[in-house]
Amino acid sequence: MKVLKEWFITAPWGRVALISWGNPDGPPALLVHGRQDSAATFAPLLELLPETYHYVGFDIPGNGLSDPLPHGVMLCRIHFIGALELVVRLFYNAVYPNRISKLVLLDPGPSWQRLQVHDPVEYFNKQKALESVSKARGFTPAQAELEKEITIEAPWGKIRVRLVREHYRWHKFIYIGHSLGVVLAYPGHISRMVELDPVPAHDSYRPDPAVIREWYHHFYHNYYGHEQYTKLNGGGDNAPKYSFEKALEMVMKNRSLHKEAAECILERAIAPAENGLYRFTHDQRMKRVMRFPLSGNAYGAIYTASKTPTFCVLAQHSIDVGMFDQTPFVKDTNAWPNKNYSFTIVEGRHDVHISHPELMAKDISQFLLKDLKSNL
Repeated sequence: MKVLKEWFITAPWGRVALISWGNPDGPPALLVHGRQDSAATFAPLLELLPETYHYVGFDIPGNGLSDPLPHGVMLCRIHFIGALELVVRLFYNAVYPNRISKLVLLDPGPSWQRLQVHDPVEYFNKQKALESVSKARGFTPAQAELEKEITIEAPWGKIRVRLVREHYRWHKFIYIGHSLGVVLAYPGHISRMVELDPVPAHDSYRPDPAVIREWYHHFYHNYYGHEQYTKLNGGGDNAPKYSFEKALEMVMKNRSLHKEAAECILERAIAPAENGLYRFTHDQRMKRVMRFPLSGNAYGAIYTASKTPTFCVLAQHSIDVGMFDQTPFVKDTNAWPNKNYSFTIVEGRHDVHISHPELMAKDISQFLLKDLKSNL
């Protein structure tokens, strides 16, 4: 599928990189990748999905071409819930509030911590944005609406918001996420959900008080050790350097991918360094993102209570190595009292949506198009 354009938006912590594919006048779909990846990793799957949709992907903070969140503190999954929600609101909410209609999750790592997120700041809908620019520039509302970019005031500073043309009507959109990218969710606004091999989502802990000690030392104690802290917060200049061939070899080996899939990952994941070498662009703290010490039963109670139609794709290798043993509800449709859940199992590993998208593309396409037909 041909790339339509690439661009940036400005968030309080820096720039956020975006890329789009498909039909710009079609129903919108937001693509959010996983940890230490970029929006480019959706390209193989998009080749097999309907071109009916307008697919917009962005590199989450500290990954791909996007700037990292402020250095110092250890990253937590909750940071990305707020950060991703803010990015979505900055990009769309100036014009289109309340717009998620369907969620497609590719390996929804931390998304199982899908908790209600309350607005940390005052956000702006279209009317407020237009009133703001009208007042600041002495325009009439009609003149303000013709502006392609405006500056609005928020409690934490000025934000540039690029207005999306009204004819797009992004009142609702599909959410396609992979791994860490699915931590962003809007309770009450999601109409449909697809999850692809949600291994990180099931990083559950035994219901044992001793586990809390282990959890604390694994994340906080180790992170704030001087050597580890310096390494993780050193920035790009201190990141390890590799030849392109070595970087490609590492990705192929560490993620069990063929060459073409590994090259797809590297497309927005490396940057030139000195002496002809390259460095990975992801924030080094992405190697250690804190997760919540919840048990499998706790996850089950949270997610099986959902009424959202949900389709899950599980990788056979993840099942074979016991990744879902503590969360059996992902393999049991009877565990979902609202009868809204179904699943399938495909051959492959964690990144099967990159290496072999053909194993799931038909099911996802049918899922998306079914919802589209129901709205005709």
